[in-house]
This record gives sequence, structure tokens and C-alpha cells, in this order.
Amino acid sequence: SGKMMYLGLGLGALMIVVGAAPYWLAPKVGPNPWFGARTGYSVASKEVWDATNRATGLGIAACCLVEALLGVLFPLLPVDQNTAGGILVGWMILSILAVSGWSVLYSRRLAQKTQLARDLRPVALRWAYVTPSLASAALFLAYAIYLYPQLPATHLATHFDLAGRANGWMDRNEFYVFFLGLGLLLTLLDVVVVFWATREPLIAIDRLGSRWWMSPERGLIFLGIIMAFLNLMFV
Repeated sequence: SGKMMYLGLGLGALMIVVGAAPYWLAPKVGPNPWFGARTGYSVASKEVWDATNRATGLGIAACCLVEALLGVLFPLLPVDQNTAGGILVGWMILSILAVSGWSVLYSRRLAQKTQLARDLRPVALRWAYVTPSLASAALFLAYAIYLYPQLPATHLATHFDLAGRANGWMDRNEFYVFFLGLGLLLTLLDVVVVFWATREPLIAIDRLGSRWWMSPERGLIFLGIIMAFLNLMFV
């Protein structure tokens, strides 16, 4: 239907904006906390930052073209509206995740040639790095278990319009898989980065411009606090 075409074109346009920010603005602004491909590796040098962000922007732009093409094709194909909408949203999420993963690998390859990579030493493993995210994940899980029998088994409101009226529903198990899955994924990501930093500390560094610098050890603590904050938001 026409709705799917507009949805595909709208999501494609959104991805163009998301891709334009790292491609055009990030090299001009430099490392910043608001936008850009911040992978740890990407801030190893200005050259790595620029190359990573331009490549990431191009990758997102390519995905947005596919998104827009799907939106145009679906009205011509025997696909129902719910399935088409799910594919469009799913493609957007999966493509951004894929480009993000590729961005990490690409920036890693570039950063390993920098002087900073040769100067840094592996990070010693400390429980303090993962304690915030693990503790918040445990709280999230405990609260979810407590609430489970109190929620309706079916027709659980999970989306609301601007007026506060429910316009989307899931059953209880779908709701739990989605939100618990997100929280546990963030915690797992934190743990993986910590173990990764014991071999390649570049993944945990942070930088704003040429002056402010965060060591791998402080970067891991900062990451753990951010992941814990997100888990608390889910709670």
C-alpha cells in the first residue's frame, strides 16, 4: 500500500540524515560526545576519525537506498502490510547494527598503525569495570521477575500515541524477551569490551578534540556506568 512506500521512504530519509552526520560533520567537528562513529579505535588519531566516519556514513547511505527501494517495491508485491512494515523496520535496525560492527573492524585496522596503539599497554582485568552493568542487570532481572505475574498475559500495551493512548500491544512473553534481551545485550557488550581491552586497550579510549583524553581504564569505568544507566532506564 501507499503507507508502506511512505514508511520506506521516510526511514530511508532518516538513515540519510544519520549517515550524513558522520560523513560531512564529524570530520569537521572532530571527536565529540554527540555524533559520529565513536568506536574507541576511531579516536586514535584525527586521520582515523575522519576515515572511519566517512566510510560509516557511506555505508549507512547505501543501506538507506535499499530501505527506500523496498518501500517502493512492497506496494507492487503480494506482501501484507504488517509483514512489509516489519521487514522495513527490521532492515533499518539490522543494517545500522551491521554498519556499526563493520565500522569497529575498519577503525581497528586503521588504528593499529598509529603511534598510540604502540604506546598503550593492555588493561589489567578488574571487577570494578563490569560491576555497574552486572549489578544493574541483576536489578533489572529481579524487578522483571517480580512484575511478571502482575502483568496481563496478552494484549499488554507497549506503544502509545502523543495523547497517551495505547496503539500497540504485545503479549507478556514477547514484551519480556524484547526488553530483557536489550538489557542483557548491553551488559554482555560491556563485558566483551572489558575483556577485549585486556588485549587491545585502544577499544576503551576516548577523546574530545586534541586536548581532553580518557585513558582505557577510565574509559571502561565510564562505559560500565553508561550501560548501568541504560539498564536503570529499562527498569
